Amino acid sequence: MDCNPAFLEVHHRAMATEFSLLLYGENKARLHWAVELALEEIDRLEHQMSVFDITSEISGINARAAEEEVIVEPGLFGVLQFSKQIHEETGGAFDITIHPLVRAWQFFRKAGTVPDADTLAEALSRTGMDHVHLNPERRTVRFEKPGIEINLGGVGKGHAVDVITGILRRNGITSAFINAGGSTFYALGAPPERDGWQVGIRDPLNLERHVEVLHLTDRSLSTSGNYERFFTVEGKVYCHILNPRTGYPVCGMLSASVLAPTALETDASSTAFFGMSVEEAGKYCDSHGGISAILCMDEIESVGHFRIEKIGFKNPRVTG
Repeated sequence: MDCNPAFLEVHHRAMATEFSLLLYGENKARLHWAVELALEEIDRLEHQMSVFDITSEISGINARAAEEEVIVEPGLFGVLQFSKQIHEETGGAFDITIHPLVRAWQFFRKAGTVPDADTLAEALSRTGMDHVHLNPERRTVRFEKPGIEINLGGVGKGHAVDVITGILRRNGITSAFINAGGSTFYALGAPPERDGWQVGIRDPLNLERHVEVLHLTDRSLSTSGNYERFFTVEGKVYCHILNPRTGYPVCGMLSASVLAPTALETDASSTAFFGMSVEEAGKYCDSHGGISAILCMDEIESVGHFRIEKIGFKNPRVTG
């Protein structure tokens, strides 16, 4: 790359969020061409994975899989396989069948509501990847009972970011930064004359500050936080991230940030870690090379304070 590389910045609305792409290269026409291909693919993936689009492939699976095996497009089938694997490896902390619980808590609406015991129990009975059967040979999915619904909200953006990254690489782009809604990032290469793309992890109690500033190269970062969406009932705050193992919103965790080689991994595992203990997250990182995490946990007895746990780094530390 010469000393005055071409630069392109593009913003695109999709998947209920904004994708931002920053690219450097020797030829601006090549940058535009690669971005055009990437944006077309984002729109295709949105149409494929949206539960709000009755014509999407996911909606078709949800409508038919309790009655028959449904053949799945190869890329989407890979996402389902990965989702089932991480569900098992996190002890159920990550679950793409959480849609009935999300509906019970009415998180599709801005207000949200606390469901009664019967509603919650009924939703829990229809939640769990154990009810989803995948056949790799036929590339099919089948639900073992009616009422199961897949929602890829916890992994869809990560998948899209990885697909975009692949498109950019295949078109000769070696320096790019992909931002999916401010919660999932991928750093391809590094900016000119820099050692990496700078990304900050926000302070969950003061979004104007950062608890950590990282410089990423060929690596992804995702953060799940309770500050994104929540509602309050009788003085109790309920965040929008549900623990599929209990059916209730997670409490005690303020944010979970994960670094890994792919955005698919970081998007899913940041969601999972948000509902896991430090010990559980630590075991997961120990058994999966290349994954590290920064967890911000609420100090219940000290209002306005939290503690930070760093997992999988060379020099882990705990700060107050």
